[in-house]
Amino acid sequence: MSELALLDERFEKGPPALEDAAVTPGQLLRTLRRNWPLILCFGLLFGAAAYAYTVALVPKQYTTSGTLSIDMERFAVPALQGALSGEAMPDPMPLVRSEVQILMSRSLLQEVADELNLIANPEFNSSLRPPPLMETLKRKIAGALPLSVAQPLFDTGLLPDITKPELPAPQAVLQDGVIGSLLHNLSIINDNRSLIILVQFTSTDPKTAAGVVNSVIKHYMADKAQGRVSANTDANSELSRRVVEARSEISALERKIADTREKYNLVQTRAGSVGQQQLEDLSSALTRASADRAQAVANYQRASALARTGVVSNDNAAVLGSSTISALRDKEAAADRHVAQLATTLGVGHPQYRAAQAELTSLRGALAAEAQRVTASLGAQADAARARETDLQRQLEIAQKNAGGLAAVQSELQQLERDAESRRNVLQTLLQGEAQTAARKIGPEQSGVRVVSTAVSPAFPASPKPKLAGLLGMLSGFAFGGLLSLARGRRDNGFAKPNDIRSATGLAPLAVIPRLTGGSSLAERVIVNPSGPEAEALRSLRTRLRFSGQGSVPRSVLFVSSAAAEGAAEITAAFARVAAIDGLRALLLEGDLREPSLARIMKLPPSNGLVETLQGREHWQDQVQQDRQTSLDLLLVAGAQPAANQLLDSMQLQNLIAEARDEYNLLVMDSQPIGSATQTMVLANIVDTVVLVVGAKRAKRAEVREAIRTLTAASRRPVVMVLNMAA
Repeated sequence: MSELALLDERFEKGPPALEDAAVTPGQLLRTLRRNWPLILCFGLLFGAAAYAYTVALVPKQYTTSGTLSIDMERFAVPALQGALSGEAMPDPMPLVRSEVQILMSRSLLQEVADELNLIANPEFNSSLRPPPLMETLKRKIAGALPLSVAQPLFDTGLLPDITKPELPAPQAVLQDGVIGSLLHNLSIINDNRSLIILVQFTSTDPKTAAGVVNSVIKHYMADKAQGRVSANTDANSELSRRVVEARSEISALERKIADTREKYNLVQTRAGSVGQQQLEDLSSALTRASADRAQAVANYQRASALARTGVVSNDNAAVLGSSTISALRDKEAAADRHVAQLATTLGVGHPQYRAAQAELTSLRGALAAEAQRVTASLGAQADAARARETDLQRQLEIAQKNAGGLAAVQSELQQLERDAESRRNVLQTLLQGEAQTAARKIGPEQSGVRVVSTAVSPAFPASPKPKLAGLLGMLSGFAFGGLLSLARGRRDNGFAKPNDIRSATGLAPLAVIPRLTGGSSLAERVIVNPSGPEAEALRSLRTRLRFSGQGSVPRSVLFVSSAAAEGAAEITAAFARVAAIDGLRALLLEGDLREPSLARIMKLPPSNGLVETLQGREHWQDQVQQDRQTSLDLLLVAGAQPAANQLLDSMQLQNLIAEARDEYNLLVMDSQPIGSATQTMVLANIVDTVVLVVGAKRAKRAEVREAIRTLTAASRRPVVMVLNMAA
């Protein structure tokens, strides 16, 4: 694959993108600053026109407003389940938005229009206003044309048919127009945060504006008051009906309770009825009888056990509970002590001892007999307690059986009594509500809305505002002038100053070559005046190229332009001559084989030494020419070469440049404009540095940007720029 094909493939894969295609803020500011007189002129012109138009042609509009406040406090009767409290809610904003819609309702606006007779006002009735200018002009045209010519225009609707009489608009249509005009100029405003509603209207007449606002508020308040009166009347009627129903229900329940008591002979007692009282008494008596029976049986059993032992002690006497036994027990104890004393003093055989012993035996027999009698008495008491308990148990069972049949009746009676009590509570609540609604007066303060302020006739118009219109017109003029300046700046593709190049491409030119004032070429002027501004600019370029070589001094330099007639060939020749004047061994090569111009610029006879070298017929050193004015060596081309691509895309050119780099201090070449020759990319790839020549006010911005992209893709080092023919 050839070198040229490789470079083409490298470029197609994506040359580095430049960011200069977008207009930077700095460019915009500089463009606007350059064109400030134009921008100021348009601003003043537009501002004056807007001010004059507003003052002379825009009709004055007067705006006034009234303020309403929504009252969230509502009178409520709970028994009516919200009959009067439908507007009460935790979030008041839905209510406020509802009131806003009511204020804009057609029925309310119709009442306002009827009261103020707005149908007779030309501001609201378009049929009373003079026809528009365009309509008048059409009628004049229709009247001026012959009927044969105008009739087709009448049929198509392009012109109004003046042959037909104008019929007045129906009343309904006129009323719709009035309502539409009211809605168009009426504003009901709420900030969605407060309960304040602003009623605002705009009209060409200040009195009409205030009258409409006050009429809207008046009819709205009247409708609200009437609604509250109707609601209160309906509530009173509903309360009265409910009171009558509650009293009827209570009377029916009381009659039913009395009939039930009378039917079943249910006498009211502390326990509720006679049967219930009897059951409670028998149950209490049975409980006591059971306790008595248990005590009697226990005494009898203990007494029987003592009687069987035959020994009556002090404890036994207490158990038997007999005073006789206690007395006999005391005597027994005394007799027992006496016997013991006689046995000690007189002996057991003494008669007194035997008499005392006989008395003790008699007392003990009497004590045992008394104990048996008491035991028998306790047994009889236990039998009596059992019998009484059994009898009470039987009576209780009979009473329970008799009371079981009345349980359902008693339960029904209790339920009836609870229902009657509930109805009495409802009646009490209804009576309280009836008293409240009967005593409550409905007026503006109870309508749910309060008028904070009414509308007054405005003294000054709300619109138009000539000063504001003038300011906005001035700003519009500034904007228009700025856009026009930017548009002009975008059309101006030339570069006049180095800053223009920096702003457009992001690259600063390394040298600025001034515009030639005489008839001689740049290559001749550096010979005539080696210390002139052109020569110094080229020396500065050579010095800056030395420091921009990324660590190495460039030995070969290629000059190229984005388009023809930008002076790239003249700069190439002058640059090489200045280097030779400064003592450098320099070689100038003709790189533009299609339109060679260096021989003409250098005023040398035509020579085809470079072509002979590239075709391999001669060695390049044998074809070198000498500049007549300096020590500069040249390899030129005599005329256009059809096979320029093949010659430049050859190994002979690369070998020539490599050998010349070793032989000379500086190798300088020119080339065809990058926009019309791809072989320039080959040369850009084999030299050390590429210098893009930009003609002041000649090079187009888009072409320069494209040239930078192309050269950046082909060159091994960053592309540098030179501004030529600067003012």
